[in-house]
Amino acid sequence: MKKTVTLWWLSFCLSDKFWGEYGIINHRREKVFIQKKENPYLMTTLLSTTQAGSVILTLNRPERANAFNFEMTTALQNALTAAENDPQVRCVVITGAGNVFSAGQDIGEMKQGGGEISYREHLEKTYNPLILQIRNMGKPVIAAVNGPCAGAAFGIALGM
Repeated sequence: MKKTVTLWWLSFCLSDKFWGEYGIINHRREKVFIQKKENPYLMTTLLSTTQAGSVILTLNRPERANAFNFEMTTALQNALTAAENDPQVRCVVITGAGNVFSAGQDIGEMKQGGGEISYREHLEKTYNPLILQIRNMGKPVIAAVNGPCAGAAFGIALGM
């Protein structure tokens, strides 16, 4: 009886009737990576799970070799801040979806803005703050490199 009720409650909680039009809710029922469900096949760029005091952050753009875009970088910074402020979290693990950790920056997305691209300025605005945030965290951050790792992702993995 208890197992049946638990499975029913779990399926109800995962349904759209329970969560409405929002996506992922973290373990404290806070809306962290809110995304309207306009397209049911649209995925968030960063997945977050909690296991035994560890937060596992998965870079989730396997169709682009988990290449970083603005959305993923911002989501990763927000998730790291949330993990640092959560007293139940003892460590953070960052990994990639599929067979690739990350190919680095999605250059195609950078070029879509048009005009001249300043790679130095981009690094100073995005990756330097992210790497400094990882290095200054009061909790250990582990890079679970599950495949190729290049460019900015290599710098992030080394920064841990």
